[in-house]
Parts: sequence; structure tokens; C-alpha cells
Amino acid sequence: MNKKTNILLLGLICLLCSCVGTQLESSWQDRELTPATYENIGIVLLAPKVSSKALVETELASQLRQRGIKALGTFDIFPFASNQEYMDKIRAEGAEKFQARVRERVRKFDLDAILLISVVREEQDKVYHRKGIDVNVAYTIPPGANYYNYGYDFALANHYTYDQFYTHMASTVHSSGYYTTKSTYFLESDLFDVDTGRLVWTAMTKTKDPKSISKEAAYFGKLMAGELTTKKVVAP
Repeated sequence: MNKKTNILLLGLICLLCSCVGTQLESSWQDRELTPATYENIGIVLLAPKVSSKALVETELASQLRQRGIKALGTFDIFPFASNQEYMDKIRAEGAEKFQARVRERVRKFDLDAILLISVVREEQDKVYHRKGIDVNVAYTIPPGANYYNYGYDFALANHYTYDQFYTHMASTVHSSGYYTTKSTYFLESDLFDVDTGRLVWTAMTKTKDPKSISKEAAYFGKLMAGELTTKKVVAP
């Protein structure tokens, strides 16, 4: 295989990797508790959209079952996990009553482990597309930023000098372009042992600009199920 072919293959690999929206950032497991064998792992996605919750939980449960691990989605067991109005109501009752409701659900459906998936952070990049001179206008929106003080936020985010900012704003104001926003989501997945109440395993993933929730859910399910089994966190 010549040098040119190697370069082409390397470029193809990089291109394929860049198409993956979800990546594993880090993971940890309690070596004292793993590998663990469970009869019924309940998967809970804390998300505002019922459709997203059902997709992710179903895909991950399916992937685990294919690997001999007993698991089920909880979108119809923990309905309050995706019902903001209900969540607000029971949260107002206090932490102890809230926790009691969760324990009651766990006992009722004989869950011996809980895998909680939470969106812990969202980052946004706003990109301006236009005709004319080429000015780099991609930036990360700072915490608390809004589009009413766009110039202020943009200058701070990019450490622009007055001449760079002037060039950007002049080309922006006098051109017929448009903006797009790309989002990156950070998800934390935590596996808890019900009997001991201890954290068994945790992982952080990053999903960049998801185009299809169903495709990302399928890939996320494969990624997490693979991590849990190959690292021997859980065993059949």
C-alpha cells in the first residue's frame, strides 16, 4: 500500500468519524460492585419531550437485551419524568415525598437497578451565512447571552478588536445572509444499584448538532450498551 493510498484511507476514516454525532467523553465504574448481574434494569431519560424519552429508552433497552442484559424503558412507568407540570407539582410537595414516589415506582415494577440519563449542559454555536467577503463569524454563545445585545456578546465571545468587529458588523448589516444555530448536548448516564443505593457506573457523552433524534437514539443505545458490557459493568 503506497503513501498516497494511506493518506486517502486516513482521510476517509476521519470523514466517517466526523459523521458520528454522539461521542463518549468519559466513564467511571465502582470496581467493588462490578461486574453486576441484574434482573430488571429500569432506564430513565429525564427529558421534556415524551417522544425523545421513549426513543432513547427503547433503543438502549433493546441493545442491552441483545447482549443478554435484562432492561426496560420506563416512559410508561415514570410518566412524571417527561411531564413538566406534574414534576413541578410533586416537587412542590418537597424532596422526601418526591423520593417516596420514585421508590414506590421502583418497588411496584421490581427494578433492581436504575440507569438515569440526564441532559446536564447545552452549548450553542451561531453561524452567519452570507454572500460577499469571507469573515469568520462562528462563535460560541456565552452564558446568559441573548440576541438583543448581539454585538456585545459576539465581541466578548471572540475577543474581537474594534477593526475586526467593525468588519464583521458592516458585512453583516449590509448583506442578505442568514443565521443557523448548532447545538451540542452533554448527557450524563448514571447506573444505580437499588439495594445498596450506590452509584455503580457513570458516563458523559457529547452529541453535536443532532439532525435525527431517532438515528442519534439508536447510536446512543449501541454506544452505552457496548460500554456497559465491554467494560464488564453489567453481566448476563
